[in-house]
Amino acid sequence: MNRDVVFLKAGGSFITFKDKPVSVNYEALKALAEALRATHKEVSIVLGNGGGSFAHHAVLKHGLENPVKLMVKCQQATRLLNRLIVDYLLLNDIPVTSLQTSAVIGYGKGSLRAFTPPLVNLVGNGVIPVLHGECILTENGSVEIFSTEKVFEVVANILKPSRILLLTDVEGVYTCDPKKCSTPELIKRIDSSNLNAVLESLKSDVSRDATGGMYSKIMSMSELSRKTGAKVIVTSGFNHENVVNAIRGVTPERSTVIEMLEER
Repeated sequence: MNRDVVFLKAGGSFITFKDKPVSVNYEALKALAEALRATHKEVSIVLGNGGGSFAHHAVLKHGLENPVKLMVKCQQATRLLNRLIVDYLLLNDIPVTSLQTSAVIGYGKGSLRAFTPPLVNLVGNGVIPVLHGECILTENGSVEIFSTEKVFEVVANILKPSRILLLTDVEGVYTCDPKKCSTPELIKRIDSSNLNAVLESLKSDVSRDATGGMYSKIMSMSELSRKTGAKVIVTSGFNHENVVNAIRGVTPERSTVIEMLEER
């Protein structure tokens, strides 16, 4: 592949209203479409969307039921949101197509396996595949809530990303929840020198989100940066200039960079 590969996640807090079950933020979709229109011919993009108020509502509603019921209801919710996103982007002339996560990633013979030729072929021909977080049934019949970050971890073994962008409804990772605390400070950089301290400050965030909140995102992305050397940028999806610059490889001033290059 001659062009840089960029993994781009439209987070659930950005693309939906997480406090309103099954709700889409169309201002976010508009912002996403504008950013993709400006950049998709310059880089190869793998787009993933979080579950937001669709998946998290399904998990909360059916989490105590039998695993099969949870899995089918969760997948119904994640497919619905994914389809709404894909259809909106297609209406805006963005060359996207849905790729169901559980059709290319699953468990077999005791390990996690991926069937990636469809993904590679799409990216290699200028199409943006749109994956998503999903509930995946394991061999023993349990359900794993598979975040978009974990999807990126799996497909990064085949499609080596130059950078990874996580779009949220705030400008990055903060010292405390900027929607709740009075003195939030934007953490500009997370690396081996402060990773443990940042994770410690975010531990209370874990139980409020079906996929572990910002704590799990940072855990996952720091490990992926360590393995691949990719720079991870967390920033607001509503800032067009920042998103376009980040896709092109320019780190926005108002963002958080996660980078573990020194430990490769």
